[in-house]
Amino acid sequence: MPDFKNIKILLIDDSDLLVKILEKYFTDYGASFFSARNGGAGYRKALEVHPDIILCDLDMPHLDGMYFLKERRESDKINTIPVIVLSANKDKHLVAETIKQGAIDYIVKPFNLSTITERIYNVLKFDLANEKRLPTSVNTFYDQGVIFVSISGSMQSRNLIPIKYKILELIHLHKAGNIKILFIIENVESGTVDSSSITALLSILTDDDLGLENEDVVIHTNDDEFIINYEQHFLGNSVALKENFDAAIDVLNLSSSSIDKDRHELKEMISSGISGTDLKNRVGENFIKLDCDIDQKEEIFSGKKALLAEDSEFFRVNVAKYLESKGFEMLFAENGKQALDKAIENNPDIILLDLVMPEINGIQFLKLMKKNNLNFPVIILSSLSKSKVIDYIKNFNIKGYLSKPFKFEKLLTKIKEVISPEILI
Repeated sequence: MPDFKNIKILLIDDSDLLVKILEKYFTDYGASFFSARNGGAGYRKALEVHPDIILCDLDMPHLDGMYFLKERRESDKINTIPVIVLSANKDKHLVAETIKQGAIDYIVKPFNLSTITERIYNVLKFDLANEKRLPTSVNTFYDQGVIFVSISGSMQSRNLIPIKYKILELIHLHKAGNIKILFIIENVESGTVDSSSITALLSILTDDDLGLENEDVVIHTNDDEFIINYEQHFLGNSVALKENFDAAIDVLNLSSSSIDKDRHELKEMISSGISGTDLKNRVGENFIKLDCDIDQKEEIFSGKKALLAEDSEFFRVNVAKYLESKGFEMLFAENGKQALDKAIENNPDIILLDLVMPEINGIQFLKLMKKNNLNFPVIILSSLSKSKVIDYIKNFNIKGYLSKPFKFEKLLTKIKEVISPEILI
């Protein structure tokens, strides 16, 4: 049974019938529902109610859906609210344009209610009740003019768009000129490859900001679902598709000497590389200024152990750097299974826990802790709103909840409250 409790949904559509159907459906399952009949009214309503998600038609009178997407993109107040486009138009160029304007998914009308429920859950990462997640791992590696991008997990379009900004960051960082890009797509979860995700990927490759030529891009995959969907929707696209890693390397005219790595080692480096997810969206532009506190060591927690369960390498590295400067011995886990093993083995003084992780997520980890009679204090660090998960965590030993992005000073204060409240006096 769907659960939309505490979720605010805005539908922008001129169809009275669709508004009536979706209003009844979403409100019956706990959502707060709002509607508007065109892009202008939808923009004003979004500013007014600040919904958790927006469903938007394209073909509407006066000001259409594309107008709304463009206005939303320019607004600092609502440009982070996810938008799913609902349209009867199947044109792939239109789909690509909506993705470029900031939509994160595209549903073709007519659709059934189970489809829109699944897409909303995927977008909001809110399927914790079923302990299900479609994780995306995007790793990058740069070497001598070549950017390698490895994608596994989910191929949802919302997870692919930020890749463009990571590529731009690498180009700027390395002052690269005529770059080549190799996409490696493997182990993609069934059901997450569709035309909108592939459109999102191709729109990245053909974006004028990157200045890529078709011969400079190769997609390598052994994933049958990706190949089938790619051929079905984009047969004839000139971006090269290779099912063999060595062949993909050869197409880019690379040799093991030119990249100074043998191919096995190169693949290993790619799959364990730094997260390519857009860090600005993931942890916030003002997450931490590393120079402010880390240079001044204050080992108030010397001898204490902190276990950080988090799948983002960027996040792990920076949290560890900060907490180690405060005296902590840091332990790390990339998923709930690793976290449970580390907790049992090392008896940490505190656990810092992300909720959305691959294999075993944070909620499952808490259940396993309780099942094994483990009572370590836990502070949750999550991009999920506390109100959306409170029902799932209230029965566990949760000592604090910080929503990403946050300042490290807040984390330190919370840890002091849990471990050594006398330090606050």
